[in-house]
Amino acid sequence: MQPLRVVVIDDEPNTCAFLEAVFVAEGHECRTFLRAEEAERYLAANEADLAMVDVYLGALNGIDLLQRLREVRPRVYPVIMTANVSVETAARALAEGAVDYVSKPLTAEQVRTIAARADGFRSQQRPTHRSAGG
Repeated sequence: MQPLRVVVIDDEPNTCAFLEAVFVAEGHECRTFLRAEEAERYLAANEADLAMVDVYLGALNGIDLLQRLREVRPRVYPVIMTANVSVETAARALAEGAVDYVSKPLTAEQVRTIAARADGFRSQQRPTHRSAGG
């Protein structure tokens, strides 16, 4: 797997630190943001393959943020995280373009699985160049 460019947006420093540690240990590039505004500025200027966004970001809703991020970076693999799973937020997250909806706290194995899915998604987004024999 090629290294992913991961963006984590969560107002909990411990969640950001854990996710960054796992992604970096797996060989990925990871930027964490405690504030949505900082993440939006970063993504306006930088590519990302995977965005891990918390549903509740203080005054801002992570699903609204996700929608804006997808407008700027349509090829990003969007994941919504929450400690308070509900059918309503899951349905809204998926309707707004989230590909994954996961419950916190995450395990390292779950993070690796998400990375593998994001890698597969990234591969589907790229134009393929196949040889005639292949």
